[in-house]
Amino acid sequence: MQTKILAADDDNFCAMSLKVILKSLSMEPVIVGDGAAAFEAYKSNGGFPLIIMDLHMPKMDGFESTVEIRKYEATNRLVPAKILGLSADDDRETVAKAIKSGMNVMLKKPLKKEELSKYL
Repeated sequence: MQTKILAADDDNFCAMSLKVILKSLSMEPVIVGDGAAAFEAYKSNGGFPLIIMDLHMPKMDGFESTVEIRKYEATNRLVPAKILGLSADDDRETVAKAIKSGMNVMLKKPLKKEELSKYL
C-alpha cells in the first residue's frame, strides 16, 4: 500500500509536477489548491505523515494552514506531520516565518525529486 502524501499548491503546473514526482517515489498524492482545502483534507483523512505546503495560496495561505494543522494535531493529540514548505521565495524572513508557523523545513521551487526524496 502506498503512503498518502498531502500536497497543497494553487498553481496547476506545480501541482501536477508534485503529483508526478510523488507517484515516481511510490507515494499516493492527495493534491489540493489552497490552504483551507489542505486543512480540511488533513482533518478528513485522519492526518498525513508528510505535507508539502506552498506558501502563497488563495483563501488560506500555507503559513496559516500550517498553524491550523499544528493546533489540530495538539488538540487531538496526533503525531505531528512533517510539513515541508515550498516556495520560490527563499529569503531569510520567509524561511523564518515558515519555521515559526510550524513547518519543518523550506524547499525551493522548482522542486526536484532528489531534494524531496531526502524527506521521505
